[in-house]
Parts: sequence; structure tokens; C-alpha cells
Amino acid sequence: MGKDEIATTVHFYNAMVKRTYDLVYKDPLSGLANRSSITNHIEGLYSDETCQNFGILFLDIDDFRVVNDAYGHEVGDRVIVIISNRLRELTTDQIEVARFGGDEFIIVIQDCGTIASLESFAEAVKDEIVKTIVIGELQFNLNASIGVVHYPEHGISGSDLIKKADMALNKSKLSGKNKVSLYEMSFMAELEDTMEFQKAILKAFKNNEFYLNYQPLYHAKTQTILGVEALIRWHSASYGQVSPFKLIQNAEEMGLIIELGDWILKEACQFIYEINKEHEQKIKVSINISMIQLFNKGFTKQLVSIIEDIGLSPEYVILEMTETIMIESLQRGISIIEELVELGFGIAIDDFGTGYSSLSYLKHLPVTELKIDRAFVNGIVHNSFDQKLINAIVTVAHEKGIHVVAEGVEYENQYHILLREEVDIIQGYYFSKPLSGNQIAQIMKAEYKKP
Repeated sequence: MGKDEIATTVHFYNAMVKRTYDLVYKDPLSGLANRSSITNHIEGLYSDETCQNFGILFLDIDDFRVVNDAYGHEVGDRVIVIISNRLRELTTDQIEVARFGGDEFIIVIQDCGTIASLESFAEAVKDEIVKTIVIGELQFNLNASIGVVHYPEHGISGSDLIKKADMALNKSKLSGKNKVSLYEMSFMAELEDTMEFQKAILKAFKNNEFYLNYQPLYHAKTQTILGVEALIRWHSASYGQVSPFKLIQNAEEMGLIIELGDWILKEACQFIYEINKEHEQKIKVSINISMIQLFNKGFTKQLVSIIEDIGLSPEYVILEMTETIMIESLQRGISIIEELVELGFGIAIDDFGTGYSSLSYLKHLPVTELKIDRAFVNGIVHNSFDQKLINAIVTVAHEKGIHVVAEGVEYENQYHILLREEVDIIQGYYFSKPLSGNQIAQIMKAEYKKP
């Protein structure tokens, strides 16, 4: 064999070795190290007696499934590549970055110093993720949750450290997302408690333990009922009366929110159909919709199917969405909402003022109602700024033909100020707490008898 043939053979062999290595240890989409590679790296550091300390950041993109559901996996993959490239910039001799799977990443920092410095680094990584991502005409403002562990304090093996970093990540998710959480011993018990709670949710759903209450919404001037808001309730034999927020949050985490959301839609729409069938004074039902529901493929089709099966006109259904849902995926959100409005559904922005708090967004959002968050209503009596803010919201909303709802109204002096500021609709304990369907039916029967 000649020198040229030997050189060709060696080159081919080296290329095959590299290709095999990349297949085994590189993530094909991002080009970063993969799960096997980073796991081996962590085990190696743990076994290295010269390594004094190292840290692990377990990172997950919050609500990333919404990107895939709303825009497709091709766009989702491009977002992952952009985030991967940003994280790759962190790589040094002491820092290894890997895509662990899906939208999860692991960053390992050798000789990271103190726990405090590791947490500061994690915050910097989180700040890097939130920078706007632009793909063509699309813009994404994504957040990240991060779990942090530090060796030697937190682990008895490499796999144990990864597991504990995942627990810390889960803590960040359950604490409201877009957070950094350092592992604590209590997380094991909390994780077990969460798993048991989610099992109870699934069992309760299968056993029809959930039910709806309805809080009336009153016309501010005439004090007549214009509608009700459907509110999920669960009284568990083991957990007592469960917070609706906790229930919905866990339903989202465990992937049950689509089925649960469909159940709420069916129950609430059937209820308002039965109520309106009995009275000439027609009222509407407001139903909270999660971001995962809204961007789930087939949501509009399923919604239309539900009301058609019941025989309910869409004009009696108001879909409530938080300000954050609409703004974080503005382009996609507007197209879906416009379609819903064209079909005749009402759209309300819930908790208005607590998210991006920008009245300028009303120029783009095709909504029919704004619900002022109770935080502003609470301070309206003694805080002149809150009064001025509500006045500004009402003025701009009315200019666009949008009704304004004040929620969380509990006292007479709050009501009179809101009436003076020309708020359209009042919701809160001042008029009524949430009631059962039967109680609402009795109120309607007493107040609105057919002639």
C-alpha cells in the first residue's frame, strides 16, 4: 500500500471515528454535547480527586410546548438552535453546555467557587435566555426556569447530582417559573408530595370530583346581572378545598389541562344555555383559557363543536385570557383571537395591569373586555395613583369600544369610586361571592321572570 493510499485510509478512518463520536455524544439539532456526553462529564468530575468543586445548572424553557403547538416543530427547532447558540457562547475550558433533551439544557461549571457565585451565574444565564428571539416576522420572548446544585454539598454521585438539579428545576417551575432555585433537602419530600397530589388530581378528574361555581358580574349603574364567571372548584377528601390556581398549575404541569379545559367549557356552556333558555334576560358566561389551551391545535374547532352540540350561540361565551398570554405570542395570539371574535365569541383580558401593563397593546388586541386586576381596586380608596390608572384604562378602553370590568370589589366606597370612573361591570363580594349553579338559577328566577 502506497503512502497516498495509507493517508486516504487514515483520513477515512479518522472521519469515521469522528462521525461515530458525534452520533454518540453530540446532539444532532444543536450541535451541543448530548445527554450521554454531559452525564459522562459529570461522573468524571465527581471521580476526579483534584476537582475541588463544580456546579450544575439544569435549565428548561418555560411553556416551550406552546411554541411548537402554535407555530409548528420547524419553528420550535429554530428557536432551540438560537438558544443553543447563545448557551454555546458560555463554553470555556471550565464550562460545558449540553442539550439534555427537548427544551432542557445542562450547564456544568468546574471550579465554580461558592454557591452564591454559582447562583449569580445562573441568573445571568436566565437573563440571556429572555432576550428577544426573532425568526422572520415572528418574535418570541421566552423565559427559563433553572435548578442549581453544587458539589460537594449536594451529591453522592454524578447521577444523584443530576436528579437533584432536576428537583430544583421542578421547584422553580412550581414557584411561578422564570426563577432560579438552589437544591434543598426538603425538595425530595416536596417532589414526592407533588407527585401524590397530581395522582389525586388525575383520580379526581376520572371520578368527576370537580365542579364549577359562578360569580355574578353586575352592570355598574343598573346593578343587574350581565353574566357570570365560571370558576373550577375541588373539595378533596385528602387535601380539603384546593386552590384553583394550584389545581390549574399542576394540571398544566402534568399535561391534563387540555382535557380539563374541555370539561370546563362543556360544563359552563351547558349551564349558561340552560339558564338562558328559561329567561328573556340573557346573560353571558366568562371562561378562563390557559395559554396551552389557546395554542393547542384544534382549539377553535373543538370550542365551536362544543357550543354547536349544546345549541348555544357564541355571543354568550366570553373567553378570558391573561395579558401575558396575549403579549408573549402576540402575532399568533392575534390571529387566533381575531378568528374567535369573527365567530362571535367575546374576549376578555384578565388581570389587566399586572403583566406588561401597556395600554398601547390595546391598539393591536381585538378584545371586547378588560378586567382590571383586584390589586388596583384594593388601593383605589386611599391611593390616588390607582384611581388615575383606572381612569386612564377606562378612557382608552371606551375609546376602542371595550367594556371595563373591575374585579375584587368588596366595599361600598370602592364601588362608588368605580362608578364615578365609569367602569362598566362590577365583580366581587360587594355584590356576590361565587355561587353554585342552583343558586344562580334561583337568583335569575327571582329577578327575571318570563312575562
